[in-house]
Amino acid sequence: MIKILCIILFVQFCANTVSSQKIVGCYWGSWTSISQIDVTLCTHAYYAFYIPDSNGGLKDSGLVSEFLALKSKNPSVKLFASIGGYNAGTSAFTAIAASSSLTSTFVSNCLALTALGFDGIDLDWEYPAPSEKTTFVNFLGTLKTALNNKGKILAAAVSSGSWQMGESYSISSVCQNLDLVNLMTYDMQWPYTTTGPNAGYSQVDNAAAAWINGGCSASKLVLGLASYGYNFGLTSSSSNGVGASATGASAIPYRTICTKIKSGGWTTLRTDQTPYSYLGTEWISYDDVTSISAKMNIISARSLPGAFFWSTEQDDYDNSCGTGTYPLIRAVVNALGGPSVPVATTTTKMAATTTKAAATTTKAAATTTTTKAAVVTTTTTKPLVITTTQAVTTTLAGQLACSTDGFYAYPGNCKIFYRCVFGNVYIFSCPSGTGWNQAMMTCDLKTNIPGCF
Repeated sequence: MIKILCIILFVQFCANTVSSQKIVGCYWGSWTSISQIDVTLCTHAYYAFYIPDSNGGLKDSGLVSEFLALKSKNPSVKLFASIGGYNAGTSAFTAIAASSSLTSTFVSNCLALTALGFDGIDLDWEYPAPSEKTTFVNFLGTLKTALNNKGKILAAAVSSGSWQMGESYSISSVCQNLDLVNLMTYDMQWPYTTTGPNAGYSQVDNAAAAWINGGCSASKLVLGLASYGYNFGLTSSSSNGVGASATGASAIPYRTICTKIKSGGWTTLRTDQTPYSYLGTEWISYDDVTSISAKMNIISARSLPGAFFWSTEQDDYDNSCGTGTYPLIRAVVNALGGPSVPVATTTTKMAATTTKAAATTTKAAATTTTTKAAVVTTTTTKPLVITTTQAVTTTLAGQLACSTDGFYAYPGNCKIFYRCVFGNVYIFSCPSGTGWNQAMMTCDLKTNIPGCF
C-alpha cells in the first residue's frame, strides 16, 4: 500500500511539474541552419514554415528530418509544424477554409505531419478577412478536433494590432478552438515615416489585455517577443528622438544590433521600457535583456503561460557581443524559472540570420497542386533584412540565375540581393552601411564582405 501511495504521489508531482512549467517558444526559420539551435532552452519549437496551396497541400524546405531530430537533444520539447506566414498570403487559406473537401484534405495532411513526429500544428494565417471570421472559427474547430483526437496540439499566431483584432477575429471563439494562442506582440510601430518602439512595454501589455478582455483565456495566451528590431533612416541627424521624421525602416537582427552598438559611438536611451540607439542618421528600436526581462512582469501579472520568440536565429547565437549565446532567450528562461542553463561562450557560426519581413513584402503565390504532405525542397516565407521589395521585369529576370529557390547575391551591387521563388525573382535592399554576405546568407557589415564598398 505504501509503495502504491508513493507511486501515486510521484505521478502527481510529475503532473504538477509539467503543468506549472512556463512556455519558452522558439520559432526557427527553415531557410537557416538547424545545427545551431540550442533546443535545451525551448519548451516548444516551431518549424517555420510549411506553405499551403489552394488544394490543401503543403510545401516545406526539406529540412524536416533534421528538425525532428532535435528531440534527441531535448526529449521533452514540443515540436510544431508552422503553416503559413506573412509571405504565404491569404488566398490558399481562404480557399481551404471555404471548402469542406479541401479542409478535409488539409486536415489529413496536418495529421500526416504529426505522424512524422510533430507534436502539434501552428497556423499562421495573416490575416482572415472580416467576412471570414466565422469560417476561420469553424476551420480551427475542425482541425483542433482532429488533432486533439490524436493527442496533438493546435496553436495559432494571431495579430496584436487593435484594428486587425476587430477585423479578423471573434476572439472568444478563436481561443476556444485553440490550445495555444501565440500573440505577435511586435511590429507595433507603423508607419515607418516616424521613429518609435518595435514593441513598447505598454503596447505589449495593452495587446495582451485586449485579447483577455475579448474573451480569450489567459492560460492559452503566449506572449510574443522579437529578437530583432527596426533600423530607421532619420531625415535629419539632429532630430533623433521618439517620433522623429524618418525615410523608412528595415528589420535588423539583434545580433547585428548589438554588434553595431559594441563598435562604439552610439547613444542609447529608453522609451516605454524599451531601448533605442542612434548614430548619425541611423535610429534603431529593439529589445535587449533588460526590456525582455521587464516584459516577464506582464506574463506574471496577467497569468500567461509563457513567451515565444520570433525568431531563434536572430538572437546573438554565437556570442558576438560577449554576453553569452542566446542572451535574449536565456533572459526569458531565467525569469520564468526554466531549466538551469549555463551561459555558453563559444559556438560555430550559423548558416544564416533572418528577420521577419516588413508589411511591404511582396508575396509569391504557391502554384503546386500537391495534395499530400510530401517534403518538397523550397525556400519559403519571411525574407531577410529588407527595405523594399519589387518584382523584376522579364528582361532583368532573364539575366539572373533563378533555377533554384533561395537568396542570392546581386551581380555587381553588394547593397542588394535577390530571391527566387517558384521561378519568380524579387529584389531586396540591405540597410544603410551593410551589404549582402552570401556566405552568411544575411545583410552584414560591409567590412565583413570582401569587395563591398
